[in-house]
Amino acid sequence: MAREQAERSQPAVRAAALMHIARVLTRSDQAAAEQLLEQGIALAKEVDGDATSLLLRNAISLAAAVSAKHALPLYAQYRRIDPFGGSVVSLVNAMAQHGHIDDAITYLRGPLPGDRFPLHFVNHLERECHDDETRRKLLELAIREWRNPAPREEGPEEQFAGSSFTGLFLRCWNLLPREVATPVLRELIDWALDMKSEPCEYILTENPEDPKLVSEQEFELFKLIPALQQLEPDLARSVLESRPQLAEAVKRFPLGMRSVWDGQSKYDPARDDLVEIGDSKLMPIAEALATDFEAAFRHAHESFANDTDVEYPNGGYKECWPSAREFRHIIFKAGQHEGLAAAKHLDRIPDGDLRLFAQIELCAAIAGLPQLGGLSTQRRSKRRMLSPAELDELFGAAVPGIRCPKCKWTPRTKNIWTCKCGHHWNTFDTRGLCPGCGYQWELTQCLQCGATSPHPEWYTHKR
Repeated sequence: MAREQAERSQPAVRAAALMHIARVLTRSDQAAAEQLLEQGIALAKEVDGDATSLLLRNAISLAAAVSAKHALPLYAQYRRIDPFGGSVVSLVNAMAQHGHIDDAITYLRGPLPGDRFPLHFVNHLERECHDDETRRKLLELAIREWRNPAPREEGPEEQFAGSSFTGLFLRCWNLLPREVATPVLRELIDWALDMKSEPCEYILTENPEDPKLVSEQEFELFKLIPALQQLEPDLARSVLESRPQLAEAVKRFPLGMRSVWDGQSKYDPARDDLVEIGDSKLMPIAEALATDFEAAFRHAHESFANDTDVEYPNGGYKECWPSAREFRHIIFKAGQHEGLAAAKHLDRIPDGDLRLFAQIELCAAIAGLPQLGGLSTQRRSKRRMLSPAELDELFGAAVPGIRCPKCKWTPRTKNIWTCKCGHHWNTFDTRGLCPGCGYQWELTQCLQCGATSPHPEWYTHKR
């Protein structure tokens, strides 16, 4: 049905819809999916105006979800290089999330000029590795990048990359021969011991009786101690003897972060999943289902009224309207929990094109695909500025001492981010540590400009 409607739509809508449908079609017919993707790309190149580049930039992740051979030519032409590797992260993440982790690793072995192995993103990629051989290959690439003498763009990213690498190493070091793992471990221990970090309380669990760590240095050593005790026991004893709080934490959690994670409650989608309402409110999925997603639809309809305002309409193409994103999100969540019965909600979407995009997203949810983000556009000739009181009411008070490294936007208390496990929260409440699954986020995307930066870079003062 979606395919038939797409064929009757305007060229920009049709091009985008065909590429979204191709992503879903990979679950049943890879050859047909690639053929449909090629049609969508060809049609996007014929669209008039600046919509072509936006359509094709958005298409990189869609193409990566289908096949690397279609994604890489688009990526080479339309990628945007930034110091933190945001473009390469989007590319390889889409590949990995859709079952193409081998293609992602192959690209990272020999990336295009300007791209580097995203060491700060390596733990996300490891989550998509489904066998030890693939994990070993990823770890070997990470070691190569860790030892890469070429300087990074900014100092803080260097340290952030190291913290990410320790996370991967603690989980996968035993996949390497002892004679290979030991020198890498020594390098990481030296890096941690040389780290200059101000005192900062690191809380490992919500239990107030559990030990705490007193600095970032101790936290990094805590992650490495289990491997150190097996590979270099004498050095492990020396490190612990001089750091009593670290020794107490290791005594309580003998396997380091593995012991911490084992003690946490596991994420249950039926219990813990949340639905986003705009950019500032979350609703438990049980409440959303019980109320037929009423609050979420109400906000999406308000967003649609804003996009179609007679005086100040959104001039961007429809796939990237904020209201399109909201309707897609609602229908995707409904599809995850209600299956095909979620189709009943489609009639609540007032625009046929937005209904089409949501319908495809419903198919993606039923097929078990991950929710896919994309660019949002607000192109208006004029825009009314919200008053400070309106901003506080909608998004909460500004969070002091935090701002986007790229555009200097300051987040607010009600702004929310989403973990891959499905948990929603304000990432700055926990310094990027997901309360749902315990995952330490290494990158944070700006909700204002869309740029991605290492999480520590957001803090105007070290903590």
